[in-house]
Amino acid sequence: MSFPAIVVTLFFALLYMSAAQIGATISISGTVKPDEPILTFTGVNISFSDPAGKENRTKVDKDGNYSSVILSPATRYKVKISGANIIAIAHDFETPNVEKFTELKQNFTAIAANAGKTLFMTEVFSPTKAELSTQAKTQLDKLIEMMKSNRGLSVKIALQSEKELPLKKEAPKPEKKSKKKSKTTAETMPAAVSTNTVSINQQRINVIQEYLKDVKSREKRISIILDSSTPSTLSTSSETVSEPKKGKKSSKTTVTTSVQIPVKLTCSVLSMETI
Repeated sequence: MSFPAIVVTLFFALLYMSAAQIGATISISGTVKPDEPILTFTGVNISFSDPAGKENRTKVDKDGNYSSVILSPATRYKVKISGANIIAIAHDFETPNVEKFTELKQNFTAIAANAGKTLFMTEVFSPTKAELSTQAKTQLDKLIEMMKSNRGLSVKIALQSEKELPLKKEAPKPEKKSKKKSKTTAETMPAAVSTNTVSINQQRINVIQEYLKDVKSREKRISIILDSSTPSTLSTSSETVSEPKKGKKSSKTTVTTSVQIPVKLTCSVLSMETI
């Protein structure tokens, strides 16, 4: 085979390979489905980022539909849905391995950013304690990531209050009687109550604030309140037990059992602004 013929053969081989590579793409379309109805899909976008960081973004129409996003086969993408009425979170999505152009339908769920929506509820403290539970730390870690990805998001954290015992005051020490009579009578001052004593409810608020300290503009975006409508209390149950006695009628005794209920925390959406 002559040199020109080899060149022509290689040219057509490369052209065929390029055409095959171009043909092996995926056109994806589908619908964004919020977990709650939202006012409008205006401004909502969906983006697909490949492992190299290359992003393919498109807008969602008024009905929540998107179309004609071209992706590569056998590739893992990070899918992000964002907008004024949507809390942006990342989804993992892997395209199928295809050898020719393929049209694919794929729907994605989204979290509505409706005011008052509960994001999570968790047991956060044991009774009389101010140490975060493991499950509370897990949920708060997710909240931190959510706040970082959604700079316009503001939330409210409602913490169950716990009924507190009044602080004990130290009794004033009795005055020693002086043998000598004094013309002036010294005024007895009441014993000072320590100002270092912090209530268990305030300790818990401080612990949560410290855990969320890395959230940008935390003071403006995270409101922590005490929920006194459902305070954490002891759950009691009573049961009547018959006690047989020798030669006598059995007597009935009521046994009361108390169970400590963990303190709960509820996190909900305050508002979502477009930034």
